Amino acid sequence: MRKRIWTWLLVVSLLLTGIGSSIQPAYAAAASSTVGTMKLYDYSLLEWNGKRVFLGRHYVETSTDGLYLGLKSFSDIFGFQADWNKSSKTLTLKNQEHTFVFTANSKQGKVDGAALPLPEAVLFEKGSVAVPLSYGALLNDVKLDLVNQLDKVHVVAIPNEDAYSNAYDKVSGPYHQMYSTYEKALAAYELALNDKLYYVQGYIDQRSPLYVIGSSTAEGNHRLANSSTAGMIIQNPDKSGYSQNGYAGYHYYLRSEKRKNIFGETIDVYVFGAPTAAMQKNITAKKNAYTKADANLRKSNKQFDSVVNNWINAVKKHYKGAGKPNDPNTLAAMAIHLKALYMDTGAYAFDDEAKSVLAVLKKTSESTHWGVRNVFDEGDFRERFQYFLKKDVNVALSIAHTPEQYKAAAEILYTKKNYSAAKLAADEAQALGANMKQMLAELNKLAAEDKEQEQLKAWQQSYAALIKKFEAELAKYNPEKNGEEGASAPQANKEEIDAQFSKPLAKLKTELAALKSVEKNHEEASLTSFEGAIRYLTMNPTDYVAAAALLDAAINFLETKDMK
Repeated sequence: MRKRIWTWLLVVSLLLTGIGSSIQPAYAAAASSTVGTMKLYDYSLLEWNGKRVFLGRHYVETSTDGLYLGLKSFSDIFGFQADWNKSSKTLTLKNQEHTFVFTANSKQGKVDGAALPLPEAVLFEKGSVAVPLSYGALLNDVKLDLVNQLDKVHVVAIPNEDAYSNAYDKVSGPYHQMYSTYEKALAAYELALNDKLYYVQGYIDQRSPLYVIGSSTAEGNHRLANSSTAGMIIQNPDKSGYSQNGYAGYHYYLRSEKRKNIFGETIDVYVFGAPTAAMQKNITAKKNAYTKADANLRKSNKQFDSVVNNWINAVKKHYKGAGKPNDPNTLAAMAIHLKALYMDTGAYAFDDEAKSVLAVLKKTSESTHWGVRNVFDEGDFRERFQYFLKKDVNVALSIAHTPEQYKAAAEILYTKKNYSAAKLAADEAQALGANMKQMLAELNKLAAEDKEQEQLKAWQQSYAALIKKFEAELAKYNPEKNGEEGASAPQANKEEIDAQFSKPLAKLKTELAALKSVEKNHEEASLTSFEGAIRYLTMNPTDYVAAAALLDAAINFLETKDMK
């Protein structure tokens, strides 16, 4: 029993403290670097070098307590070229700066031919190469920053855990036998109660007896009467089920009949009502068996409950005596320990007590409360995700683990207009088997639009700089600044103007035309006026007035857009 319990607590420990004490030196060594930072959120989401990647599906199971990635995943994520020599069991990893050589199961490696002591080894197990996750930081010479919601929570064994476990074993056998009988009786009763029970809905065609047609459906363990191909008679309608033109309610399926519709066509009609005498007899028999099993279970509960409650009290006493009773980290450790006992034994009292501790914890530290619920993936995922999203999108993303959760995360992030994070979650959901084609198509479209918006901003900066430069050049040809009124301005050199303005503007015009998904009417109008200003400047003689007017128009088009 204790071995099973501490298997759960080991999993929890790995989640809370990472990878176990055996490989902590690897992370300490990685954390000592000062060249760049790699962030690892709850061992699920890695952020580094401007990229984010989910690690869950890339982890491989090994004989150690460490976190390992498959060779291809490691190489792709951390930017290495890999070569595995099967005969010598040596792995060579190369990047732009260094060449690393490792021997399977050895903590001695080489970097560019020099000795490299390692805190943990590359493994070759079950015919596959596994690379320590910590190498991602160590070999890239970056600081590893572990972002963990419960880094100060410590789940530990209580004194005499074996004694409590043995006492539980003595009473759990008879109790679980009774509980098994109870579960079977309950399942049989629910099956009898729900067999042939359907949710019926449709448009009312006749009220006495109630007859529904049209888009009628009835849903139960299979579907009856669909679309306009059939109708349904309800013999015992519920008054609360009526709406203006329709009806909906739960009823038992009794039989099918053939009837003529208003067109004289023969159609299937399904009849619903109260359960038949035979159905009711079966329901009553199953209910009586369930009631008897429930009574027997309650009798066996007393001794069982006494043992379980003693164990619960020992856990609570241990944690309250080890630190501040209402400290969030103490409460979190207590809740996790109790939850682990529930998952190992199935005794609901452990779960009830864990929930009670969590309720207190929520008032003390809501963040720690949600962190504990994440450990066991408990409660509504969307609610948990929304809570952490308010604090940090990466922390929120790190709590997703299943295709459904990644999909839900993508949907929430999409509504929040965080399209890059939504795409990250949608891609992961798709990789794990969820159908995300429609959302990914929309996100890819939005990503392209975002990219073009960034390109447009860069274009606008270059364009504004060219206008400012031309404005200074045009001032040289203002007659009022070149002598007395009526004096002629100097003639512009067409070749110089073309080189400084016409050619750069033509390039900008081509770049603007290439942007397909952005609104650019003002830029296009401004560009046309700018072209005209250049043309009038290079006329012989120079038409300063026309050139200045067109330049003003070019500037005004941009200012008008900024005011929108």
